[in-house]
Amino acid sequence: MQIGENVTSILIIVFSLVLAILGFFFSVLVSKFHIKIKKRQNEALNNLIVGQNNERERLSRDLHDELGPTLSAIIFTLDALKSENAEDIENKNIAKIQLKEAVTKVRQISHNLTSHSLKKYGLISAITDIIDSSKKGEQLIVFNTNCKTCVFDENIESHLYKITQELIMNTQKHSKAGLINIELQKNKYNFIYTYTDNGIGFKEQANLVNGIGLKNINTRVELMNAKINICGDNGFNLIIEF
Repeated sequence: MQIGENVTSILIIVFSLVLAILGFFFSVLVSKFHIKIKKRQNEALNNLIVGQNNERERLSRDLHDELGPTLSAIIFTLDALKSENAEDIENKNIAKIQLKEAVTKVRQISHNLTSHSLKKYGLISAITDIIDSSKKGEQLIVFNTNCKTCVFDENIESHLYKITQELIMNTQKHSKAGLINIELQKNKYNFIYTYTDNGIGFKEQANLVNGIGLKNINTRVELMNAKINICGDNGFNLIIEF
């Protein structure tokens, strides 16, 4: 009886160990599978964003190199038209003003689609360009960085550029902020990107928390393998570490 009980106990222990080992290996396999799927999803998403960026560059180039000069040529054509009729002169001047406005809008759209300075001069210059082109009224936008000589990965540059563009647009559209502060700092271990404004925060913008803009930002942060922290209780505060 004693021997039988010992054998049974040993079998139970062995069976439990086998189950534990199988469970461990199964959990490892499932974890690896999820990691693999997540990696493939990120690769597909990154390829999609790269494709979108390439298409933006093409559209930006077409607008800047083709449509802009065409509109400018029409202005010169109008200048060449001679007439003594006061109404014709007035209509020609109105048309010239409208065309000049169209040229300005085309350049702005081209700039919003893609940054020429990003590829030519790098991230810091591109962010400065965004700020210069985004200033409205008395709103103050301040940018501080110790990364002027840093070299970033091309994808990191593209993501941070688009994130900055999205954040400034959201602030100007929703927050009623008078001050925007942007920082990109390098410390011993990593880079820290900080964006704050003194607007109304999320309390009066519940629909903004899960809006498309912030979803796009979170997607880009994930593709950067970075960490993000957002607080909207008192103004808006976003920190990205990568």
